[in-house]
Amino acid sequence: MYNLKDRKVLVTGASRGLGAEIARAFAAEGCDLAITYLGSKDKAEAVAAEIRSSTGRQVVILQAELSLVPECERIVEEAVKGLGGLDIVVHNAGNTTVVPFGDIDALSETDWDYTWNMLVKSNVFLFRAARPHFKANPDGGVFLMQSSIAGLLQNGSSMAYSVCRAAGLHLTRCLAETQGPDIRVNAICPGLVDTERTAVFTEEQRQGFKEMAKLKRITTPEEIAMTFVFAAKNSGMTGERIRVDSGMVVV
Repeated sequence: MYNLKDRKVLVTGASRGLGAEIARAFAAEGCDLAITYLGSKDKAEAVAAEIRSSTGRQVVILQAELSLVPECERIVEEAVKGLGGLDIVVHNAGNTTVVPFGDIDALSETDWDYTWNMLVKSNVFLFRAARPHFKANPDGGVFLMQSSIAGLLQNGSSMAYSVCRAAGLHLTRCLAETQGPDIRVNAICPGLVDTERTAVFTEEQRQGFKEMAKLKRITTPEEIAMTFVFAAKNSGMTGERIRVDSGMVVV
């Protein structure tokens, strides 16, 4: 088992929602953090202040547009500089545009390119930037991707999202196949999660989602966060995609 105490962790997209909950969970395990945000600086600062107050752990805040390769490289180096090293990367930041799934004309080339850059390409270049730091560690390193059940199905918020999440899961396996034994790579696949993004749904819609799930409930952010912690701790697991969706799909 990989001990998380005093590990240095980079969590992208951690100013709110799942990213913020993941950051809290790693801090509670005794980790120091670098968290990124795109435009919500105030929210990122609030998350950092809360974590510092509740755990006493160090939190570095970094702004980044992770669809751009130089930004991926920069935040890794700034995280290493701010924390004094890097043991774990949790790439949680993502994006989607909600359109009818089968409408092939709904998304522009720019939409497809941005989704690919955010959900696939950024993982490659964050990993490349982190790899030499992982390899310099006595215990190696851990790279965890936020994915989605949309990558397991022909469904989701858009076709681009589903295709890119599927590609990210294949990338997980490719990296795990080639980058061991000192680096573990795994992906977490949530379904619908009870965050501020789902607060826009009516009670009738929420009930409909619950009925879709075999457990008749909506997954919580805490359940996703604890799965990331488990994947980081588990020294015997790499190349896995872990579905946490209260049974919305069973594949």
